Amino acid sequence: MSGADAFLDALATSGLPPLRGRRHEGEDFRADLVTRELGPLRLAELVTPEGECFRDARSARDADSELWQIELVTRGRVRVEQGGSTAVLGPADLALIDPARPVRFSSSATTHVTMLIPRRSLRRRLERCRAELAGTDRPVAAIAASWGFADPAHFSRLFKATYGYNAVTLRPNNRAQMVNASPAWSAEDGA
Repeated sequence: MSGADAFLDALATSGLPPLRGRRHEGEDFRADLVTRELGPLRLAELVTPEGECFRDARSARDADSELWQIELVTRGRVRVEQGGSTAVLGPADLALIDPARPVRFSSSATTHVTMLIPRRSLRRRLERCRAELAGTDRPVAAIAASWGFADPAHFSRLFKATYGYNAVTLRPNNRAQMVNASPAWSAEDGA
């Protein structure tokens, strides 16, 4: 069995969302995969050669819709395309990926870490942040940090992706401004 075949076998049995790609020919293929389970989290470090891989609608699995996938690049460059958006990631950059939707990765020789997080535990933390945001004047970043979201921008993206609006709209001051503005709209309409 060649190095490429062994890597593809390890990838298929790793529990990661499936990916497809061109077959690498020859003996110079070098790749590695190390996986770890940390409670509900699944971590995988992938060392991959230059190339392209993708997940199409046919290879997506229903079970993957229960996960969030975070890609963290530690060496090299990766171009990630999903849902009409493109990100070029370098060392220390990360991207949030929906593992149940088609995605395309193009990369130089890279090392990156894939983190799979069950959506239910993430959703539970987001729900608790949402409840606290509605009932206090504490800063959004402080509330997010108290529930384990160290990066305010990451928290804001997750919150908006989950609920369809920004976390700041739950602030008591914002609700008051929205309520005070609504009579002006009705007066303009002739009501």
